[in-house]
Amino acid sequence: MKEGPRNRPKAPIRLLAVDLDGTLLGSDRTPHPASAEALRLCRQRGVRVVLASGRVSLTMAPFAEAIGLERTFVCCNGAHVVEARHGDVLHTPLPGNAALAIWEFGRQRGLQTNLYFRDRIAFGHRSPFGDVYLSRVRAEVQPSVTREEILRDPPTKMMVLAEPEELERHRAAAEELASGLGLRTVLSEPDYLEFLVPTADKGSGLRALCRHLGVPRESCAAIGDYSNDVEMLAWAGFSGAMANGSEDAKAAADAVVSSNDDGGVAEFVSRFVLGELGQSE
Repeated sequence: MKEGPRNRPKAPIRLLAVDLDGTLLGSDRTPHPASAEALRLCRQRGVRVVLASGRVSLTMAPFAEAIGLERTFVCCNGAHVVEARHGDVLHTPLPGNAALAIWEFGRQRGLQTNLYFRDRIAFGHRSPFGDVYLSRVRAEVQPSVTREEILRDPPTKMMVLAEPEELERHRAAAEELASGLGLRTVLSEPDYLEFLVPTADKGSGLRALCRHLGVPRESCAAIGDYSNDVEMLAWAGFSGAMANGSEDAKAAADAVVSSNDDGGVAEFVSRFVLGELGQSE
């Protein structure tokens, strides 16, 4: 956990950022019922709940609607931030030529390669892993994309996907490619390696959103489970990591709660977000 962990937030929490996969969502990729109910309670008590994910808004919106949350999202690991009433707060897409280089990298190596735009997902190169991805994302995916389309409207981020052991064999080459293109890579799941502009991460996205909304850092809480959550957990005034989380996520957080399949988000809300409010009522 963070150096000098705190037992409770320094200030009442006004905004809670929640990761989806591995955090709010259980192993079946649906919201844990107790965690979903805890987020509804947050909203009822005036705490703004923001979903923060590597996903695009298209695949985040159904979860927000099912729970009863507004469409304020930190999308694409911070490369795109959307506020329900004012639209885009931040958008930092990949350079078009860099996107083409990543597309060619995935094609040459036979890796599933996805492109993520503001409001859609497209396949660059389709591998057998594409079926695994479709079973998880449960959304319509554009089956192909042209070079002209990429240059005209560059994607917000790109991703290569494979079984973890296979992906690891390509990771050093992917990181070398990203460095040469002036980009960064991050694992968002063991089988997902993402390419982003160097300024894009969930921490910078959450910071931009809080500035837009006038929410001070100490009144912002966040919870996540994986390496792509580290910057968000480190920036938030108070943060939690899941028991099922990666070691770097746990090291960045102020507290570790139970797993996604055991309703860890509900535990975090009860202990750290609404706990002080509950004691004063």
